[in-house]
Order: sequence, then structure tokens, then C-alpha cells
Amino acid sequence: MPMSFKPLPFFKMGSLGNCYIFIEAKNVEKYSLKKLAKEVSDTSMGIGADGLIIVDTAKPPFKMRILNRDGSPAETVSYTHL
Repeated sequence: MPMSFKPLPFFKMGSLGNCYIFIEAKNVEKYSLKKLAKEVSDTSMGIGADGLIIVDTAKPPFKMRILNRDGSPAETVSYTHL
């Protein structure tokens, strides 16, 4: 069952065949990030993406938390372009 929540400001960005949804940490403090990642990444009922990136811009250095579309934490994200 899809989550019901207030509209969240977000950016969807893609490159090299992958796309991620970016949301500021201050906007998702009350949500289960695992469930949120699953819901927004769903291509039929959500926004559709390879995962979710939570960006904490409260104070430098800024931090990012990367979640896969299944809600699990991403271990690494790496692209090599030669």
C-alpha cells in the first residue's frame, strides 16, 4: 500500500543511464527512509528512479545518504568514464 504524505520538494537527476531522487533531510525526518525509497522509486506508483539520495545541508560538510530502490543502503556508487 502506497504511503500517504504531504508533497515533498525533490529533484530527479540522471546520468549514464541511472537516475536518483534527491530530497533534503530536513523534509523527511518523520518518514521511514527505507519505505520512502521504495515508494518514490516505484515506476508505476511513484516517481520512478534507481534510488533515493537524502542530502543534509544543515551545516558543512554536507552529507548524503544513498538508498537503493529496495530501501537498502547503497554501499558504493562509482562511475568511471575513460
